[in-house]
Formats: sequence, structure tokens, C-alpha cells
Amino acid sequence: MAYFFTVLFLLSSSFAFAAPSSLTIAIIQEWSHFNPVTSQLASNESLDPFLNRKMIRHQANGSVVADIAVEVPTLKKNKAVWTIKPNAKWGDGQDITCADWHLGWQAGLNPKVSVISRQFYNQISNIEWTPQNPKVCTVTYINSDWSYDRNLPSLLPSHLEKNIYDKSKNESEGYDRNTLYIGSPTNKGLYSGPYTVTEFKLGSHVILDRNKHFFGTQPQIERVVIKYVSDTSALKAHLLSGQINAIGAVGFPPDTALNFAEDFKAARSPHQVRFQNSGIFQGIYFNLDKEPLKDIKVREALSRAVDKERIVSAFFSNHLQAAEGILSPQHPAYKATSSIHSKKRARELLDEAGWKVVTTGNSNGIRQKNGKTLSLQFKTSAGIKVLENIQQSVCSEFKSIGVECIIKNEPPRLLLGQSVPRGDFDLAMYGQPVPIDLSLKNYFSSKEIPTAKNSWAGGNSIRLRSPEVDKLLIQFEKENQLTKRHEITLKLDELFRQNFYLLPLYHRREAVVIPKSLTGMQDSYEGTVFAAPENWQL
Repeated sequence: MAYFFTVLFLLSSSFAFAAPSSLTIAIIQEWSHFNPVTSQLASNESLDPFLNRKMIRHQANGSVVADIAVEVPTLKKNKAVWTIKPNAKWGDGQDITCADWHLGWQAGLNPKVSVISRQFYNQISNIEWTPQNPKVCTVTYINSDWSYDRNLPSLLPSHLEKNIYDKSKNESEGYDRNTLYIGSPTNKGLYSGPYTVTEFKLGSHVILDRNKHFFGTQPQIERVVIKYVSDTSALKAHLLSGQINAIGAVGFPPDTALNFAEDFKAARSPHQVRFQNSGIFQGIYFNLDKEPLKDIKVREALSRAVDKERIVSAFFSNHLQAAEGILSPQHPAYKATSSIHSKKRARELLDEAGWKVVTTGNSNGIRQKNGKTLSLQFKTSAGIKVLENIQQSVCSEFKSIGVECIIKNEPPRLLLGQSVPRGDFDLAMYGQPVPIDLSLKNYFSSKEIPTAKNSWAGGNSIRLRSPEVDKLLIQFEKENQLTKRHEITLKLDELFRQNFYLLPLYHRREAVVIPKSLTGMQDSYEGTVFAAPENWQL
């Protein structure tokens, strides 16, 4: 493999790179659009720092620093005065003002608009400013929680989007469809980041060019091309031919990243793999609205059937760590626990739940109860081979305890953008972030379950309804002491392990491929996001 890499690199070295001032990045998960309010895909989020900026940003350690804002203000009696940087402009040169923040907040509050969560919008009761000071925003919060400066509403260019929003705000998903981010994505005025969109072809590529009106450091890299490469087996050929010279983290399979790292070291490659520990765990998520999965004994049986240590050994050569809970080893509240794997106990639990093995007819050893077969529809991202192979392995273990998998995989954009939020699954395998010192209400509160009535807003896609979890989530948001918030987070982790609300598989390490000549890349809070690309240099 190393010889193959070296020969192909030498043969293609004369055309392997784009111009020094450009970078071509492969993204494995397809994006949709770049409206910061309605966007719901991880691929969109990973590209956000190129195009859209917020009042604040999270550093990799979880701390909050000002971005569009001049500084992070102090909260006094449920009010905070946020000031926008004087030189903050949209890509068409129009000033960024409080009116833009107000529009983003209003759109996010609107039940007719699809958003990941309304939690960020509901914590604010008003945003005010005066004509004399359009960049000084007085924000009134519903309460005085310590997290007032964390997840804040995104900004929308009111000079472009307000009329569209006003005309379509009363129609279900009307604004989602009519926004200029879909209708005219190359309009420079839509973007506040270091780049704007010059060319947009869904399912193919996006070309980003330097935004001369960006309020921060002007990027040294003039052009960034984002190329959609759905076939992970083709990534190597794309790198060697010079069609791409970087790979993003979203959807980048960890086994492929580990193999690339070894090959790059052995060959004279101009690329390197950059790893980052993240708070994301890969898991199998139970739809708790589905009848078999409402039973804790069934959920526990499925959880005990899977040998996670074997998965990380067989698929990742033990470079990743098996997960027994939702907290990553990097989380201050993390507590190591031993494996619960036991097929013997899994079979006993299903017997106790009334699911009996049927050996007659065409049952193939699959359990039945009251004439119904214990069959579960299982979805993951189509085309990502390691996930599909893990899925097959897990299904074999399920079958050994009498549970049938019905595999129905979908492209990531469809799986994560539609099927999972809308509850169109029994089991789904994907990654879930558990950020350090950030509320998990969006993911697990009973008030954050996406439904047609709320335009599928909310991140609680497993449909968890637990008074105990809700109580802890509220306590977390009210607790001012960091150490006590960590204690609450640990209690949440313990509740998840005791009740088997989901099935964690392994803790992820995010990886990107970049040219060795690229400097200035930073770790991101999310793990999969390109942090501060204006600081990159080639």
C-alpha cells in the first residue's frame, strides 16, 4: 500500500495541488443549504465558520468568547447589553445590526419554521435597540440562568430576508422554502463569515471566495472549494489525482482515517491526518415510541447482546474506546464502567418480557409474542462502509438472541435530515455530541421532541419522556457552580445507563486530512467543525 501511494504521488505530483491560494476539501455527507436558522445537518454545521458567524463562539475547551459581539456582557436582572462590532458587515457591505439578530430570533421562535431546537430562542423574551444605536442590542431573558451567553440565536440579513420571512411566516415551512439561501445562495449579502458563496451545486460542490467585508482577519487562502464525495473508497484516488487536497471530518470513517494515517507515514505523502478527541459517541438510538422498545427489558437485552470491545477491536484495531455511557473520557464528569455484555442475560430478559423463541415454520429462531415477530427496522448512513459493516455485525448478535433486523439504510442527508427527526425508524445508528458544560435539554428534554405540529423542531429524536431526566436538565441550567453541573451530568449518564434509553457503541475521534503545509488549524468545540478558517495558511 505504501509503495502504491508513493508511485502514484510521484506520477501525479506535477498536478496534485491547486493554486497555493486555494484549497479543495472533500465532504462525505451532503449539505443542504446555509441558512443558519433552518439548517439541520452536521455537514452544514461543519462549514458554518466559513460563511456564518454568531455573537459568540465556543472554544475547544468549552469557554465562550465574543465573535460578532465586541465582548460577552454581564447579565443584570435578566438583561444583557450586547454590542455588535462596528466593522461587522454582511458580504455585500451592509452593516450587521440588532435588526438582523432580532429577525433570526423571530424566525427561530416561529412554530411554522423548521429548526433543530427552539430552546435557544425561547430563553429570550425581547431584543431591543434604538435607531441611534442599531448595533447596541438590549436582550431580555426569560430567567437569569448562567447559560444566557451560550447557545444564542443566529443572525439573518434583515435587508434581504425580512420581506421574505414576513410574507411566508404564517405558512408551514414557508420560510424554509422561500429563503434566499435556497433561491439565491450566491448572494454575498447572506453571509457574515470570512467567505461567501460564488457557486453552489447541490450534490456536487460549493465554491467559496474571500469576503472582503469580513470583520475579522482576512483569510490568506483566497478560495475554498467544497466537493461532495459520497463514496469513501474513492477518497484516496481523489487525493492522489489532486482533485482534492483535504477531507472534512463529517462522515469521515475512523477506519479509513486510521489507514490513511499509516499510509501517509509510510509514503512520501504531502498530506497528514489530524485527529481530535471529541465529545461525540457513536450509538444505536432506540425510537422509544415504538412498542417493542418501550419495554426496558427489550432495550436492556439489545444492549447486552452487543460486544462493543469486539467492535472496536475488529473494526478499529483498538484505536477507539468502547462506550458504556454517553460521556466521553475527556468529559470532566466521565466515570469508567465495566462492560455489560452478556448474551445469556439478554436471552433471559427477552424470555421475561414474553418474547419466546419459535422453532417451527419459517421463524428462523426469531422470537414472537402474541403472534407478532420481534423484528426491528435498523437504519444507518448508506455508503459509509464501516457503519454498514458494524450494522451487519450488530444484527448478527441480535439474531443470536432471537431479534431480527430489517436493514433500510439511507443517504446521510435523508437519514439525519428527515427520518431521524420524524421518528421514521426503530433503530438508527449515528453520532451524538455531548458537549462539555452545555445543556443537554435540546437532545433529551420531553419538550424537545420533534413533531409535525412544531415543524419537526427539537433534538430529542429518540422520543424520550422521563420526568427524572427533565428534572436534572432543569437543575443543570439553574446551577451556577461548575463542579455541581458536572455532578448533575454524571447523574444523567447514570440514568441513561440504568434505563437503556440508547445503546452507546464507541467514543469517536474526529479526523481531517490536510496538506502538511497547512497551518493555523484549531481544534473545534464540536469536533467536526472547521474552526476559524480565516487563520489557515498554506
